[in-house]
Amino acid sequence: NKEAALAAYTLSVQLFSTKVRADSVQRLTRAIAEPKQNAEITKQPATKTYTQHHAGNKLHLPRFKLSRNHLDNGLCEAFLAELNRSPWDELLSCKLPILPNPVIKELVFTPIEGERIKEIDQLIYRGRQTWEQAWPERERDYQLGYFRLAEAFFDANNDGKKEHVIRRLLPSQSCRPASKDEGGDDVDVLSVLKQRTQEWESMTKKQQIQQAKMYGFLSGYIVLQQGESKGYLSGSGRILSYQGKAYPTYSEGISFKNIPDLNDRNWFSIAEFSGYISSKNTYGATPVCSYKLNKD
Repeated sequence: NKEAALAAYTLSVQLFSTKVRADSVQRLTRAIAEPKQNAEITKQPATKTYTQHHAGNKLHLPRFKLSRNHLDNGLCEAFLAELNRSPWDELLSCKLPILPNPVIKELVFTPIEGERIKEIDQLIYRGRQTWEQAWPERERDYQLGYFRLAEAFFDANNDGKKEHVIRRLLPSQSCRPASKDEGGDDVDVLSVLKQRTQEWESMTKKQQIQQAKMYGFLSGYIVLQQGESKGYLSGSGRILSYQGKAYPTYSEGISFKNIPDLNDRNWFSIAEFSGYISSKNTYGATPVCSYKLNKD
């Protein structure tokens, strides 16, 4: 379907952009073999948080470092501390790690249920068929839990007014991190993508849902205005809430956490909404905090 094709295309672009040297794969293999306790960290402020390096046996610099900090409200530093506290297995592209810091939270979306699902789906549906033709199958997907709708009200236009934002979740193969043998100069990326797609399509929807419960559901956001679809939020990451303000996130690098040599790639970014872009029918956002793997 359209969503699966989009996810497959996105993954192919990402895989092409992360070709790495073969000797780096050996370093990643050693890193994966390290005991989980090597990822434990001390509970200290963000600027003084120390951890055992993911690929080492002794105390080293924090696992992550800030590569961009355009805020003065402490969010960039506070989230850095959360990243450095998070177990390696919790670092996923389609869901946030557990955030024990009460100041930083994932923005709460209220689930849409019952007859409102049909009402909202009719507003956000885009497809080749008419909505009336597509609805019976979509209704089954909602009942199965394959599609999930929720809503929240926050300023997504940077104008001081709250927008009505719908979040739709669905399973996607792109949420599963690439394994260490799915990247590198000696890897046929198209073959890897084809194999991943075939494996995904061979699964039942219930199996895809089970995988999504492990790795997270892909998010999509639609803004409603006066009972009509106004536009989309850029990106598909989860949204943070900090000091009463919403911040979209981009986890562009975490999908490839098992592929080494990410010094030049941002693993995670936090952005500020920058306004509605009518030519793209999109609510834009500008990165203000970015994080890289610390390999110094």
